[in-house]
Amino acid sequence: MTSPTPVLLAFVVHMVLHTTLFIHLDPGIIADTPVFGSQLFYLSVMDLLCDTEVIPTHWSNIPRWGKFILETIIAILIGETLMVGVWLSMETLLVNFINVITNWLGLGSRTNTNFQEIGTILLGVIFLVIVGAITNRPAKVWKMAQQSWRIITQQSRPSSKQKSFK
Repeated sequence: MTSPTPVLLAFVVHMVLHTTLFIHLDPGIIADTPVFGSQLFYLSVMDLLCDTEVIPTHWSNIPRWGKFILETIIAILIGETLMVGVWLSMETLLVNFINVITNWLGLGSRTNTNFQEIGTILLGVIFLVIVGAITNRPAKVWKMAQQSWRIITQQSRPSSKQKSFK
């Protein structure tokens, strides 16, 4: 399992700072495309990285700081590669399809933009659901929530050994 800190750092570098370190695209390629769907896709990639080991087992005896740096570089590289290789091609195909349909129907540019946003969000959600099913993350979150609820409800009730003051 990859440590959460390098994955979180890769997420912050890409999503918060809007920075790419290894792959640089022409800004005109992604200028008119919706953003939220690509963010959902990147989130699913980071979820998948948290569930897999990215460093080979024969490198397991490197120091913790070395593992942190290596996992961070690999997480950023994999995230950027999948964004360009998978998401950009899927998004371009979807946006072109929506453009053809809305032009054929004679709909305005505002409707076209709305359909593009909805389509890319649905595509991002589909990736999130697929990765969630692969990593079994919803079941893990549900189990943690149940355990937390049990702890909260047990602490809020007075135990039978405690005497109540009247």
